[in-house]
Parts: sequence; structure tokens; C-alpha cells
Amino acid sequence: MVNLRKHPDVDQAPKDLLPYFWQLSSGVVCTSRTPASSSRSSNLNCVQRETDAATSQSWQQTSACYKQHWPVMITLECVRNLLEQDKEEDNPVSDAEWMCQQMRGDNYFAAVVEMHAGINGSPVDRTRAWWAGLLKLFGSHAAACSFLNRLLIAFQLHMRIPMEDIVYTEVEKMRKAHAEVGLPILQGSGMRMPMKGQKETFDWKSDHDYLFECFSLTWPPSMAELEKVVTVDGLFLREIQLAFFIDYAFPMAPGVSMDFVDINTDSKRLLAGCMDCMEVAEDEEEGKRCTVKIRKSPWKNPPGAIIGSTKILVRYVRNGKKTIRAFNSLEYFMTIGWYAEDWARVDKLGFIGVQIHKLVEFHANLTGNAFTLYHVAPLELATLATYGRFTNPAMQDAVRDEILHVASSGVAFFVHRA
Repeated sequence: MVNLRKHPDVDQAPKDLLPYFWQLSSGVVCTSRTPASSSRSSNLNCVQRETDAATSQSWQQTSACYKQHWPVMITLECVRNLLEQDKEEDNPVSDAEWMCQQMRGDNYFAAVVEMHAGINGSPVDRTRAWWAGLLKLFGSHAAACSFLNRLLIAFQLHMRIPMEDIVYTEVEKMRKAHAEVGLPILQGSGMRMPMKGQKETFDWKSDHDYLFECFSLTWPPSMAELEKVVTVDGLFLREIQLAFFIDYAFPMAPGVSMDFVDINTDSKRLLAGCMDCMEVAEDEEEGKRCTVKIRKSPWKNPPGAIIGSTKILVRYVRNGKKTIRAFNSLEYFMTIGWYAEDWARVDKLGFIGVQIHKLVEFHANLTGNAFTLYHVAPLELATLATYGRFTNPAMQDAVRDEILHVASSGVAFFVHRA
């Protein structure tokens, strides 16, 4: 174990051996197999092939850790892509199952499950592979695995907390809630400006020019025009223009009072499959004009899965007034079940301008990479119950009826916070 605050240079830092611990909970690095990786296909089965890919190396470090300390309970998380099998092999085994086999070889009960946060009440979608490991259980592995899965099914709510319950639609209430835990909000911080010397990663201006032309809109629009539609605080000019355009091209559907979009992407990715722009030849005087076919809206409720690079825009109507703005810190954290009451009260640190922008972006990144309560709570409860059920043979008959009753009753263990 390395204290990074005292020793930022990991290679030069003294290493301390962790003391005994009862539980190991770890996220296996996903960068080699995430859908966002261009090398995800070539890294198929990288874990069992023990390559130098980050996901493989992360599993090796996790394995070395539990073999050093032998915790009773292990829970691991990674992207669901590790459940994929190489179909070209005769007897394919996914990396996820291979990891279970390794843990079983080390005398652990081990199971892997694909968990959908939305089924457990999460306001946003997130699907991950989760592993449960327990050292030296009594009884058969099949019985323990069946029991674990029945509990996970019993914990499912088949409903989700509405996004409307976690979005602040009144600025002063939002400001007060953030101030109580020492956090600033974006409102009043101004537009996000590129860092000095920062280069654009893609030519968004020509893309925007084309899109605006397709809808007979003037490009570039003035800041006055943009600010009438979009709350610009914390947003780059590219994001503000794109928000302005998709609000115009995809108005709110009848009966919809709130929707969302991840604005931290280029227009081509955001609008893929949403619309077709076709140039139609006209006479020499008029030149060419575009015809547009709308297929679907990029605005969603709930929004798509939140990842580290996500920047959520919310669009809502209250008292006849439409607002389009970026998410603030508490709103990001509430999507993973971390509410304001879960924060310790701290003094306000006086963030200003770009510091506020960076802080909110950091919190969005943290939210996208952190575990979500809607995975952790049901898995931890089910794993602990499995441990209690299968550790002592003498207790099995005594608790069997009670636990199986709970597992089959569908009792909701998660209460929506008012």
C-alpha cells in the first residue's frame, strides 16, 4: 500500500503491507474492454491470456492481493464486456467465468452476475459485471450460487426513481442544497473557456455550419441568441451551439416536461441515427438545398449511462418557462444513490470561475467511475446472506425457511428517499 499524498512518485515510495481485512471490494480497470475503447475487440480474452492490457494487469494485481491477505468476502466490478465469449473457439470461456474458475481454484465460492441498476431503482441506466467470492463455504457451490441469484432477484424493484426527483428546478433551492455541503454551483460562473494553448480535437465548426444550414438557421448564432435558449454557465461554445441546435431541431415531445442529453461529444456521434440530411439539387440560382428526415430525438428521459466523460444537460419546463442547463455536482451524485445527507458538512472553499467548472467536471468523472448504490447494496446484501447461510452447517435448517421466504417474497429493501 502506498500513501500517494506523502509520496506522489509511486516508484520511489515505501511500500506498506496491508493488515488483515475481512472484505476486498475492487473495480477491475475496464479501459481495455470498454465499449469506448477502439482496441476492445483485439483485447477479447485478454484476462485469461494474461496480456499486458490494463484490464488483464488489473485482475492480476487484484488476484495477487487476495492471495496475500485471504479476505473472507470479495466483490469485484467491471464492464459487462468481460462476459463475452470468443465464438471462434470450440469450448469458449469468457474472461468473467475464467476469473471465477481461478477464484474457485483458490478455495472461494465464486459467481459472476450481470447487474442492471435500473431494475434496482437507479434513475439512470448502468449495466456491469459483478463477482461475488466467499472463502471456504460449506455446502455445494451450485446451491450457494442458486441462493445468491434468488436473493438478487428478490431485491429487484422493477421501478426506478424518476429523474424529476433529483433535478433542482429552482436555482435558489439548488444553491442552498449545495452550500450546505460546501459545494458551489455553475450558475453565475460564466461560459467554459478553453485552456490556453488547448487545441480542438475535431473540426466542430464546419459540422455546425452544415447542420444550421440544413435547418435554414444562421451560423454562427450570436451569444445573445444562444443565451436566450441555453444557460451557458460551465459550457464550452461548441456545447452551447450544439445545445441550441438540438433544442431547435428536436423540440420537447407533447406531455414531456423534462429530458436529458450528454453534450460532451461531437455532433456526428450525438446525432447518429437521429436525422438524415440530404442535399437536393436545385436550379443554378438557388443552388442546393437540404431536406431533413427526423428519425429520433437525442434527448432522453432517463439519460443514458453516465461514464467518466459525461456532461449532462437537462431541459425542463416550469411555470411556462423552458430551461436548458448543465448538471451540478449533487445531481450527478444522486444518480448513483449519494444524496446530500450522505455528505459531511464542510466550509465553503470559495471556488470561482474555472475552478467551479473543473470541480463539477471532476464530480461528473467521479460519478461515472464510482460504484453505484443500486449495484452495491443488493450484491453486498445477497453475498452476506449467502455467507451466513453456508458457513455453518448447523444453522442451515434453522434459517432455511426464513431466508427462502424473503428470497421469494419480492420484498423491496430500498426505500425511495423523500
